[in-house]
Amino acid sequence: MSFVEVVQNLLNQKRGKRPRVGLALGSGGSKGFAHIGVIKMLEKNNIPIDAIAGSSFGAVIGASYALSRDIDAVEKIALDVKYSNLLSLSDLSLSKGLVQGKKIEKFLESYFGKSHFKDLQIPVKVVTTNCQNAQPFIIDKGLLVPALHASMCVPLAMHPMKWKDGTYLWDGGMSISVPADITRDMGVDIVIAVNVDADYFSSAPSDLDMNIIKIAYHGIDMFRYHLAKYNVQNADIVIEPKLGEMAWYDLSTRKQAIEAGEVATQRQIKRIKSLFRV
Repeated sequence: MSFVEVVQNLLNQKRGKRPRVGLALGSGGSKGFAHIGVIKMLEKNNIPIDAIAGSSFGAVIGASYALSRDIDAVEKIALDVKYSNLLSLSDLSLSKGLVQGKKIEKFLESYFGKSHFKDLQIPVKVVTTNCQNAQPFIIDKGLLVPALHASMCVPLAMHPMKWKDGTYLWDGGMSISVPADITRDMGVDIVIAVNVDADYFSSAPSDLDMNIIKIAYHGIDMFRYHLAKYNVQNADIVIEPKLGEMAWYDLSTRKQAIEAGEVATQRQIKRIKSLFRV
């Protein structure tokens, strides 16, 4: 937090206004289930959430919570999703990506229906990436499902999403892995960023004899590690769940990821509360 922001924070407190809190939820596939644990612990400690920005799966979790403000319901849905549900989403097309996306949208609609951004109880910005110029493309209006789908379009695995203006969009994590600066721009005083990619290189990969697929994933994780580290530089609080080598596609680790989010947030609670002078 800059000196000017600290002074503004103190003035707000003097006037009886609490600081506004923004949550930046990073991309990371199944590792993003840790975001649920983070929100659970913030709620438990009465830390308000006034704005959310999310990339990829972080956008899905953020929008789910913002729609209902019921993190227990979000957790239940997350834990109920089965492998069979996800395997049924495959609609192969080797020319553009393994998953075309129509089934993905139907899957998301089964949870979000026809909800719009205006229906959310907390403002949300969804980060995607313009695959024609590599720049972030932020969505905060219209239907939720197309925006969330676009933010999850992983290159090679999925088709890029063609947006209404003709722009082709890919996964938000390709340009902004953890949208801390986007969250700051939403008019908040305190930015809490959740980086689920920080712990991958805490130890050497267990399988040093990696095959070509593992080498490719390791390279992607290396890119994500450095991008996320850069993205959180201006956050006031950075929460980094201990997820180790947890794979972004492994649903079997959901509960473990949620618990890791809770533990990592609890470690930061004292510091978060100090920003409120609690």
